[in-house]
Amino acid sequence: GNDGCNTITPVVSRNVLAVGDVGAVRLAKALSFNTNLLHLNLAGNEIGAEGALAIAKSLYSPAASSTSKREKYQSNTALKSLNLSNNLVSDEGANAFAKALRHNASLAVLNLSRNRINTTGVVGLLEQGLMNNQTLKCLKLEGNLGQNKDGIDFNAEMKQILKSLGKVLISGCKLQGGCALEVMELHSGSNANSEIDNESACLLTHAMYVVRKRAHDSE
Repeated sequence: GNDGCNTITPVVSRNVLAVGDVGAVRLAKALSFNTNLLHLNLAGNEIGAEGALAIAKSLYSPAASSTSKREKYQSNTALKSLNLSNNLVSDEGANAFAKALRHNASLAVLNLSRNRINTTGVVGLLEQGLMNNQTLKCLKLEGNLGQNKDGIDFNAEMKQILKSLGKVLISGCKLQGGCALEVMELHSGSNANSEIDNESACLLTHAMYVVRKRAHDSE
């Protein structure tokens, strides 16, 4: 379980102002120098793209060996889990975290559930983030597709995302099988009970087979 001494969970009620973007930007500055805090819960704090961008950037920084021609990055924090569920991160914020995942080597759990992230942001997190990450084990994205997009073609969106997920799982990232299924629980609109078609089902089946085989081979 989480060590209470290394965990921060801001308590927000209707009588207390949420952290918001301003608070998130300030918090991000402190995170840039963090070596002790392991778990941060900012769920339901009205954090939008601006705050998400600042927090994402706090997870990595230019390495000392960087040059003006070729900039290199390094992991920038001890944080192991970050919960930003029920905020307003959007595709813009998701893409910022995709870049962060390419360079951060500490984060094991990232919860971006119910954040108005659509296909562009999900695919970015998978292909640009997880494809280059070897530490994240759990990416939670439930309840995003359809939050702010009417008339979404559920099957078309899922096929695109499943193709990306298949690529990522085959690439050898650390995403666990159960969490791969959580990534699939994306849709939050009126078509939440829609069934994916055969092509999408085959893509998901193959991806999950790769995860199970890799786990078996490592035993």
